[in-house]
Amino acid sequence: MKTYEVVCEGVVQRLVLVEAANAAEAAQLARREFCNLTGAEKEGIAIIDIYSEPVELKEVEKKSC
Repeated sequence: MKTYEVVCEGVVQRLVLVEAANAAEAAQLARREFCNLTGAEKEGIAIIDIYSEPVELKEVEKKSC
């Protein structure tokens, strides 16, 4: 049996809540927290969206076709 070193790449999305003075600081803190939670490398993390306050989601009623 041989040992192989394999680099795997995947897409993982996770909501991270941080307290920051501005959006740039929030992005930096979120990247750091995401790295700690997932083991991802900081250079491979993209900030998809950023909100100043958590958005309250409302349940939407599904309509039948």
